[in-house]
This record gives sequence, C-alpha cells and structure tokens, in this order.
Amino acid sequence: MFEGVLDQLKQQVAGVLMSEHGLDQSAAERTAEAAGKTLVDTVKQQINRNDFSTVNEALSGSPTDASHPALQSLVAPLSAGLAERTGMDAAKATGIASTLLPFVFNMFNEQVQQAKANGTDVPALVKQLATGGLSMANMGVAMSLAKTFMKDKAGKTGIGGLFSKLF
Repeated sequence: MFEGVLDQLKQQVAGVLMSEHGLDQSAAERTAEAAGKTLVDTVKQQINRNDFSTVNEALSGSPTDASHPALQSLVAPLSAGLAERTGMDAAKATGIASTLLPFVFNMFNEQVQQAKANGTDVPALVKQLATGGLSMANMGVAMSLAKTFMKDKAGKTGIGGLFSKLF
C-alpha cells in the first residue's frame, strides 16, 4: 500500500530530513526508502490482523496530529525498521519516525480532500471495503479507490503508487 510513498518521500521529505536531522542527500534518500519499506510491512501486518485504524486515519481527509494513536502505533516499528535498515542509532531513528509519520499521513489526507472536492468520498469507500471485503459485489468500490489514487485526470501520479501494491 505505501510502497509508492518511496518516490514522494525521496522528493518531498529529503529536505526535511537534511535540515531537521542533519542527513545528506544520499542518506535522506536511503532513509526515506527504508521508512517506506517499513511502513508497507507494518501496515500490511495491521491489515492482516483486520486492524484498519492506520488506514482509516491516513484516509480520513482530516489533518493528523503527531499525537494521534494511529501514528503513535507506528513510531516503534518505524524506528526499529529505520535502525535495522540504515544502521542509525535508536534515538535518531525515533526522531526521524516522529518527523515522517505526520508528514506522510497529512500527504494522504490532502489527496483525500482533493478527491472529495472532485466528488469521491474516500473514507466511505474504504469503510465499505473494510466491512465487506473484496468481493465481486464491491469491486466497483475498489475500482473507484484505485482510480482516485492511481493517476489524476492529467495522467500524473498522485499518491496512487501508495496503493498500487497492497492488493
């Protein structure tokens, strides 16, 4: 689900990682990639446990504060993944996780707000999928979500890559 976030993190978060955490461009890109892979793994595990709280918050369309429980539930696994995948110390990994999570969630929520302005109620579609599962009866819902997040009308990738590998 979040694998497409890698490209966006590399482009949009590298400056934040460099300025707030003292990483050079190369380290910022490696850290963004490690964060993306760790987020994908963690969210997939949550979904496999039928825990959609993180997905629901990421797609709520409302700003997400760093203290939100969905973000807090990701700090430890993201920090551990960053430390393991990059070799950075735990304190630095926790600081970076605390910076990246609100940014990523709010990036999702901005896209959800844009979709809503264009007539697509993403939280309602996600809720329908979560309660009904993927079946032929709600395949149209899944296709609506895919259309919303894969490419915009100009053919540009929005946060579409973020959803491209979950299903």
